[in-house]
Amino acid sequence: MENRVFSGKNSLLNYYDPDHNLPTPMVELPDHPYTADGVRIYAKMMNFLPAGNVKSLPALNMLQQAFHDDKIGVKTNSIVEFSSGSTALSLGIISRIMGIDRTEIYISNKTSETKINMLRMFGLELTVFGGPAQPEMNDSIGGIAAARDRGFQPDCFNPDQYENPANFGAHIRWTGPQIYKQLPQIKVIVAPAGTTGTLTGTATYLRSVKPDIIAVGAFTTPGERIPGPRTLDLMREVNFPWKQVTDEVIEIGTREAYNNSMLLCRMGIVAGPSSGMSLAAVYSFLERRKSQGSLDELRDEEGDITCVFLCCDFPFQYVDEYMHKCSAELFPPIHNQELLTVDLNPYLSEWELKPWEAKQMILGSGDPFKANILLLDFRHPLAFNQSSILNSVSIDVGLGLADPNPFDRANQLTELHRQLDISFQLPDGKLIGVFNAFSGSKVVAICQNGTASRTATSVMRSKGIEAYCIVGGIDAWHRAGLPLHTPSIKKDSLWPLIQDLSHFVTKPVIQVLQAFH
Repeated sequence: MENRVFSGKNSLLNYYDPDHNLPTPMVELPDHPYTADGVRIYAKMMNFLPAGNVKSLPALNMLQQAFHDDKIGVKTNSIVEFSSGSTALSLGIISRIMGIDRTEIYISNKTSETKINMLRMFGLELTVFGGPAQPEMNDSIGGIAAARDRGFQPDCFNPDQYENPANFGAHIRWTGPQIYKQLPQIKVIVAPAGTTGTLTGTATYLRSVKPDIIAVGAFTTPGERIPGPRTLDLMREVNFPWKQVTDEVIEIGTREAYNNSMLLCRMGIVAGPSSGMSLAAVYSFLERRKSQGSLDELRDEEGDITCVFLCCDFPFQYVDEYMHKCSAELFPPIHNQELLTVDLNPYLSEWELKPWEAKQMILGSGDPFKANILLLDFRHPLAFNQSSILNSVSIDVGLGLADPNPFDRANQLTELHRQLDISFQLPDGKLIGVFNAFSGSKVVAICQNGTASRTATSVMRSKGIEAYCIVGGIDAWHRAGLPLHTPSIKKDSLWPLIQDLSHFVTKPVIQVLQAFH
């Protein structure tokens, strides 16, 4: 256990079993609103369990108990549960390790696409149900009832996290003992309440070894939703003895939960919305005691007040929700945001030709038209008229004479893409006629320094055109001592070729090329 190496045929079982592992970390918040009051607040990092969430403990305990009680036997080939989150994920992982490959998860149709994709990525079979996202435990027509019915089939086992005492038993067995061993001076424990398994089990154990501990349950404010926890009105039919071990209940809203979660993440404690909810409940509890003048009653012999809240999962699967739930002013600005909608095509190095490679492709046969190669020069027309590669065609996409690097300025790259898109649009696109006529041709894109032509090549490749660009552009071509042609030379060489095109291209193509000239 010291080196946390898990080997042999039971390596994965041992990895997921806390009895074969170290306790999850306990991390103190170095600073918070009640530091000056002598309050010490610790995050119990339950998301450091192998499945990344606290629900792996009840999932493991319920499955182990089912095997022990012969509720899972040789005919059992499937696990079924109603859950849209961590319980579903944990059951899917652990049951497969235990030899049951199929996990059927019944989910609400309000489940986010991110969560759905995550569950499918882990190999879980999903069935979608309408109705409330968090139905009452004994709802006879929802997904919970359907999972129970499916569990009566001889090939299937339904752990039923909402009724199974092995749910909260997991936290009597593991979570509570870990916390007490790590922080025997604990005075306040705060946990979010969904099935109430975490709150019930943890508080039950801690009360058994330290009767004066205060247990606080964090519930969702009515009408709002935080992944995992529930509202108090949904606790009416919960049979777990959470009320007997809970001293106070505190309701927390969605925005407060997400904001505190994000602040925890930025502090370095990476934890999801229910963790932010628990921290908000800690603050609310302390503020209430402080306003009542009873905060000092919680101090230990050293004069400290030690609080622990549970971090139940990570924030990553909820990232999109933070964007909607948190205060907008909490997010830093995005610079060059306009680039998020342009320049989205790939760039590959094999599309980029060094000048001598381009020369071989363009001039190797002595006649680029007969070699089925089209040379497109994207520089400003004045620059093109001063000098160009023999037989190239000018395409004006709005580049200035200086032909700056479009990657240096977001507005330039955005405008370049806009112009390139216009060039491909029917019926007036500058390029579409050429490409339709020269279907199957190779295209070499040219610019002054090789930057704009890289973008043009990327765009053309996305259109199915075999395009290339010259690294360093005309500047590199010139430095390599390769020939450039003045208008007089170009006039003598290009137009005879255009006039000779009639034997293998149609008249409209000649007119297109003449229009470019």
